[in-house]
Amino acid sequence: MKKTTRIIYGLLLIVFGSLLCLKNLNVINFDLFFDGWWTLFIIIPSLISIFDSHFNEGFIGLVIGILLLLACQDFITFDLIWKLFVPILLIYIGLSLLFKNTFSKKHKEFKTSEDAKNYVAVFAGQKYKAGKKIDDANCVTVFGGIDLDLREVKIDKDIKISCVNIFGGTDLFVPNDVNIVVSSTDCFGGCQNKTKDCSGKYTIYIEAVNVFGGLDIK
Repeated sequence: MKKTTRIIYGLLLIVFGSLLCLKNLNVINFDLFFDGWWTLFIIIPSLISIFDSHFNEGFIGLVIGILLLLACQDFITFDLIWKLFVPILLIYIGLSLLFKNTFSKKHKEFKTSEDAKNYVAVFAGQKYKAGKKIDDANCVTVFGGIDLDLREVKIDKDIKISCVNIFGGTDLFVPNDVNIVVSSTDCFGGCQNKTKDCSGKYTIYIEAVNVFGGLDIK
């Protein structure tokens, strides 16, 4: 996980925890589940995706999340969202064409372990094939999907892969000569380990969080 991402998640958890403490001490009063609270599952990951230099994946998700939140708060109507969707989509495509080299950062194959640390798919599907070596990695999907192929990777030490799937899914293809240890926290989601038992020398530790999403290990 990148330093910027860790900082953002850390600050959010600190703020949220502080608010809960103040609420439980009756210092402040606020409704935890406000109208449209669920849109934060779109807005926050999209913002983090933009900070991680995944503009294409994060921008459209951020716009949709903000529009849905405004509709839930009765600032605009859901009917207006449908009317704005096409113009915003056209603007987004136009910006992508004008600033293609700046905003676009798609990779079909990562050659080195330094390039293969973070994999993100927000309102998109991404297919990645790792190079010959990989260190610890992170996969994040939000209303999207990731296929991550590690079958040609030479595993010469224990590694950890963290997967967060929110209304999305990850297909993880692993070598057949390593041990797989899975730890999964699921909320209306799940994890399936379809690999065969192995007595390999090294282990891939997989930590997953699935919220209306899933992880398949193959």
